[in-house]
Amino acid sequence: MKKLPIHLLAVLGLCGNVWAQTPGPAHDLAALKTQLVQFLRAESGLAEDAPIRVAALEPTLTLAHCPAPVFSLPNSAAPLRGSIRVGVRCSAPQVWNLYVSAVIQDKPAAASAKPRPSRAITLVKAGQTVTLLAGGPGFKISHEGRALANASDGQTVQVRTPSGQVVTGQATPEGIVVLTP
Repeated sequence: MKKLPIHLLAVLGLCGNVWAQTPGPAHDLAALKTQLVQFLRAESGLAEDAPIRVAALEPTLTLAHCPAPVFSLPNSAAPLRGSIRVGVRCSAPQVWNLYVSAVIQDKPAAASAKPRPSRAITLVKAGQTVTLLAGGPGFKISHEGRALANASDGQTVQVRTPSGQVVTGQATPEGIVVLTP
């Protein structure tokens, strides 16, 4: 069994699996990186020329060959942009998990231009007084509250009402929080 660097052992330790070397073919790390870029491109909906950088995989890493690796993304309503961690899992013939860092940009930055921020626009800021909106068939109720976190369009955010109750709603482009049941 090859010795793995400490930082890689920490990542593998997060996965909860026991790391064991098995005889047989090793997974091609270059192919895995290519598959990861293709997955991110498909999930992000960006153009073919949009830059996606995947962190270099440790060259001493030996993974059992996986005919069908499964990729997973963090659970977030925000657009798939900026720095992210992607999970890669193999179920057979040997189970292994790996987390890989990647950076996704909207479009290539020109050499003389500053790169654009890759985060969604914050519509609701923590501490900001916001309008809460709730309604049903034939009625609407609005109230004020104080946002407990930042939120972009469509993101869930918690708001504290003047009575101290914490409610959850979804941020809108107008900066209003629509209560969710």
